[in-house]
Amino acid sequence: MALREVIESAFADVQYPGDDQIVACDCQECVEIRDYFRGRTWRGHSPKRIAHFRAALSSFFTEEAVHYFLPAFLLAALDSDDAAGIVFEGIHHKLIFPDGHKPRHLEEFVRRIERLTAAQRDALVQFLQHFVSRRWVSESDLETVVEIFTRHETLAA
Repeated sequence: MALREVIESAFADVQYPGDDQIVACDCQECVEIRDYFRGRTWRGHSPKRIAHFRAALSSFFTEEAVHYFLPAFLLAALDSDDAAGIVFEGIHHKLIFPDGHKPRHLEEFVRRIERLTAAQRDALVQFLQHFVSRRWVSESDLETVVEIFTRHETLAA
């Protein structure tokens, strides 16, 4: 199965978060993000539009919206080198816990990981492997994600 199909299949059953669960506040950026994503699925976004809303993934989406719209960002990165460069920072930030963050961020990170099914984790690992081959992701970062996913599966079992 091609990577695009793996991503689409893994996230096919994620429920839309609801119009009121896309962003957490009413600042100007959040309103623009909410207005664009409201009522939409994660399918059918152009890489250019996704790149325009790159901050949504790393800073403005609710946890529910990150989970639901993540495939849109993954697919945009696959479809366009320009979009990949722009959106990859947000994808990277959500998958690899940065050192030195506050405990509150760790709790949010753990909740994000807990939302992911085994198929979604596998899709994300395959996505990162694809970008290792393109030198956008380091082997070390890939190993970190695999270790986090493996550790979480062990603790959840």
